[in-house]
Amino acid sequence: MTTHRGNWVERNDPIEPELARVLAHPLGLPHDDARLLEHALTVRGLVEAGGNEVDVTKYARRLFESFGLPKPDAVVARLLGLALWHVTKAGLVRNNAQRRVEELVRQLPPEAPLSERLAAAIERAP
Repeated sequence: MTTHRGNWVERNDPIEPELARVLAHPLGLPHDDARLLEHALTVRGLVEAGGNEVDVTKYARRLFESFGLPKPDAVVARLLGLALWHVTKAGLVRNNAQRRVEELVRQLPPEAPLSERLAAAIERAP
């Protein structure tokens, strides 16, 4: 099994920089433009609040105008909304899964020291 972590989800990277990267391309901005972080946070909040792909698409469409760009083609806006929603959802699902695993691990009883487990195994051996 490889230990290479090839994508942002597997590397446990934060959601917002990935959202900023997705937003940057169609808006023609560098991915580290500070204005993108605000919009990435808004998209994340929208999805966390239960927004769907259509809600994110509507928000994304308005972004073009706020950056002084012409309204995007409906297909471009829809694809951008879908990409933003799925990126956000992937990160949120990962975060929730990690949090749940940590909760379950905390609920486990503490394990006996290895020396005690080995001694018990030796006693049970034929």
